[in-house]
Amino acid sequence: SSSEVTRWSAAARPPTGQRVTSLLLEGAGSGRAWVATAGTEGAVAVSPDGGASWAEVGLIDTAWDSIIDVAVSPAYEQDGTIFVITADTTHITWSLWRTTDGATTWRRLLASPLAAVDSLDGVLLPPQYGGGGRAVFVAGQGGGSPALWRSADGGDSFTRYVAPLRVDAWAAAV
Repeated sequence: SSSEVTRWSAAARPPTGQRVTSLLLEGAGSGRAWVATAGTEGAVAVSPDGGASWAEVGLIDTAWDSIIDVAVSPAYEQDGTIFVITADTTHITWSLWRTTDGATTWRRLLASPLAAVDSLDGVLLPPQYGGGGRAVFVAGQGGGSPALWRSADGGDSFTRYVAPLRVDAWAAAV
């Protein structure tokens, strides 16, 4: 039938964990999917785009002992958005987290167990974030090289760019 999957492709941002234990696809063409993974960095993750990208939303098997950077939305009073980079220096794991409800719930958007993320050093929001713009910038190491990640959708998806040098100071300008 025309509703059958005829082609599979790898997710641009796969869920973390070592193996999938459960998968749930929401019906009626919603495009949302849920997955549970097990093993190191296992979690419950949600995909808004049929499995092309995933964000861990609960039961995340991760630890952290350092907050590396914090970026608060310029429109925090309206959108309740904060981004935080954490690191687990014992197990060498970096994560980028986002809350949109004033820190009641968090989603993990990037994590170093992914192949293209080695470490995360900083997160930056431009002055117009939340006032119609949702660009997010992250600096770190990816694929063994200095890297920058850019999101145009508030962190739901990222594109990685190789940087010529490690970014250790930066600013967003209007």
